[in-house]
Amino acid sequence: MREIVASLMRRGDTLLPYFQDVYDHVLRVAEWTKSLRELIATIRETQLSIQGWAAITDFYGQNIPYPGFGQASGVWVSTLAILVISATLYAVFKTPRLALNSTGGQSPPAGVRWALPPPCAAACTDGMTTGTAKPIRPGVPNRLLLRLLGSRLAPLLNGTLTALRYRPATAPKPVALPVQYARSGEEILVTAGNPDRKRWWRHFRHSAGADVLLDGRWVAGEGRLLAGTERDAGAETYRRRFPRVPLTADTPILAFTAPPVPPLRGSRLAWTWFLVVTAAEFLGFAIPAVTGALTADGPTVVSLPALLLAGATEGAALGAGQALVLRRALPALNSRRWVAATAGAASFAYLAGLAPSTWAADLVSWPPLVLWPVAAVLGTALLLSIGFAQWLILRRHLARSARWIFTTAGAWLLGLAVFLGVTMPLWQPGQNIALTILIGILGGLVMAATTSAVTGVALRRLPGLK
Repeated sequence: MREIVASLMRRGDTLLPYFQDVYDHVLRVAEWTKSLRELIATIRETQLSIQGWAAITDFYGQNIPYPGFGQASGVWVSTLAILVISATLYAVFKTPRLALNSTGGQSPPAGVRWALPPPCAAACTDGMTTGTAKPIRPGVPNRLLLRLLGSRLAPLLNGTLTALRYRPATAPKPVALPVQYARSGEEILVTAGNPDRKRWWRHFRHSAGADVLLDGRWVAGEGRLLAGTERDAGAETYRRRFPRVPLTADTPILAFTAPPVPPLRGSRLAWTWFLVVTAAEFLGFAIPAVTGALTADGPTVVSLPALLLAGATEGAALGAGQALVLRRALPALNSRRWVAATAGAASFAYLAGLAPSTWAADLVSWPPLVLWPVAAVLGTALLLSIGFAQWLILRRHLARSARWIFTTAGAWLLGLAVFLGVTMPLWQPGQNIALTILIGILGGLVMAATTSAVTGVALRRLPGLK
């Protein structure tokens, strides 16, 4: 193409300036095509290198000793490690990326969808020009927050954190930054700490377009710097929401139009519940697993109180994770009561579960007609304890929520069965204590995922949460 245009360029021709312009454009297109070809090659190499990670998820070629290496239990440990690593890699590579670069409002290619809407497609272009200044790149903590705000866990941050995206007049690309906000009707209020060292808020001294990231979605809006009585009212609203944040007379307060976020419902509620509650239960269960391993050979007077306290801690962690999600679905829910009820019920469940093994010598002497009914009562109380304690709080917010008791009982029954099915073949007499703890933690992860999946599906089907 360059040769053809060059052959048409003749000195003295009145069309020479136009042909030179065409020639420059041809050179630019050729260079751009070459750079895109190199970019595609790099992407392809990256994809192949990522696929190479799957080489570690194999039974063969594991030359590094791992827990259970050379033992029968190592097969189960290796299988669980393969499943956990594969699921983790899948979750990492499927997490939506938060797009920060401008796309010029273009539509995605056929068969491709944006992880989030094209940035600043309409709201960020009013009265702005594109310059050549170096683009502003957020720091590592801000990039992590932006990724979190664009993920499935974004509903957990509603009412506290969001992200703003705008295009400065001297930058070729939009700028995104996380901010803390307080809601005031159809607007959100944002402050700029250390205003002398920050520039972003100056962009909104006059009303300007901006995008607001709410509930994982970009919403087109408009921002402005408050002044006078409007600023005083905004400062009072912000202080009520964040009483510990210092506000001075020089602190800029900005208002951005943003519709209220609807409560969590349906599949989004179930997914958020699954992710958060699995992590909370897994972290909480690690404490009883470690406590049980450390006190296995100790006297009952030491091991029993330690396990009951560890069970209460596990219940508190589980309740905190559940309350964190439920507050986004039921804003009036009392989180402290939910956590306290779950912790107390978990401690009672541990007591009911430990009673047969703790007082086995006394129970053996009981007649079967007494022993079996007592065992049935203890087993029923163990399964129903957490669901019943939580239902006492849930019934104040949802009608016909009694099914939650039996759903929770079924979920824990299935979770305990999965836990025993995973751990019992792996636990062997005389094992190293570190391996024993690791097997318990892996079993706890599978149990946590099972119970949270079952309860998450049941939760979204409760009347009022569909």
